[in-house]
Amino acid sequence: MDFATMIGVIAGGLLILSAGEPYQDLLINPARLLFVIGGGMIATLVAHPLAMASRFPVLLLRALFARVPDVAGLIIRVVGFAEMGRREGILALEAELRPDDDPLLAAGVRLAVDGTEPDLIMDILETAVQFIKERHAHHGRVVASFGRGCLLFGAIASLMTLSLQGGSGLSGSALLHGVGLPLLYGILVFGLMQALSHRLSIASSQEVLHKRMVIESVMSIQSGDNPRIAEHKLSVFLEPRLRPSGAPPAANRQLHPPAQADAELIAEVAGILATRTADGESPFQFADTAKLTDRSIQVALRKIDQKDLVVGLKGAPESIRAKFLGNMSQRVRVFIEEEIGFLETDAASIAETQGRIVDQLRRLAREEKIELPESDA
Repeated sequence: MDFATMIGVIAGGLLILSAGEPYQDLLINPARLLFVIGGGMIATLVAHPLAMASRFPVLLLRALFARVPDVAGLIIRVVGFAEMGRREGILALEAELRPDDDPLLAAGVRLAVDGTEPDLIMDILETAVQFIKERHAHHGRVVASFGRGCLLFGAIASLMTLSLQGGSGLSGSALLHGVGLPLLYGILVFGLMQALSHRLSIASSQEVLHKRMVIESVMSIQSGDNPRIAEHKLSVFLEPRLRPSGAPPAANRQLHPPAQADAELIAEVAGILATRTADGESPFQFADTAKLTDRSIQVALRKIDQKDLVVGLKGAPESIRAKFLGNMSQRVRVFIEEEIGFLETDAASIAETQGRIVDQLRRLAREEKIELPESDA
């Protein structure tokens, strides 16, 4: 419920009654009020199809009791999906869907689980959001039409009173009261409907923003993003004061401790690289990166592809991991450690990736952007 709207409507009514003191009894004329309200309904029926015009009472309630979408809950839900998708595979997400989940989110997750192409998923979800926007715009037009209809029939009632009662000889204050009252009703209802129409447009904007976040969520889940990256993608939709801090919660750090180096995998990778060195490779190898200066590591991190870095560190000794991770921010370090823990690959792929990283380091050394260890240069 939007308390601001309810407070505004109630306070406005009380203000009007207080302004008419001590003549509140003269403000109410059921026949004139029925004429204005009925005329507004007739104008709405003329301007819109019956199926849409008949929803006018529902639209009024929606404007008065509009709910703000729970974007914080959406972020928490999506981070949970991302963690489960990385841990158990995307097929496990279908069983995790609940009846109270956003329908668009549920539809998008099911499309991702079914293996639908990302471009097609995006097209389907974007189309759904576009029709939501059009439907909401039509709802606002229905409410505005009722307000304009009331204003029109209020003016008609005033002119009829002026023409008919003036022609019958009625004059003075009684004639002024008869002319002004329906016009007052029409203006009041028109102003209220304009405000409620605007409130519907705000509610529509909030819901569309929520749906945009849902689309970004589905695409992030489908691409297998790290949960922290998924959270960051969604947080940019929010005002800065509403965004998550970006630091992983303590519970998540316990669930995802830093991945420990696999000695057997490291030995297998080292054996593959030793064979390549024996075939005439340059003396500088991936194992020598632990001897690089911190400045050289920081320069290299700006050039090395992050995916290659994750794969390369998967099969690297603790000394090399510590060298690279020690030159990253805490957020990036947590992200890389989680990626290493999730990654499943073989020694040959790791060796090939480490070779690409070494080639990048040699290229940076030739460009005199970093310095390789003197003993191996």
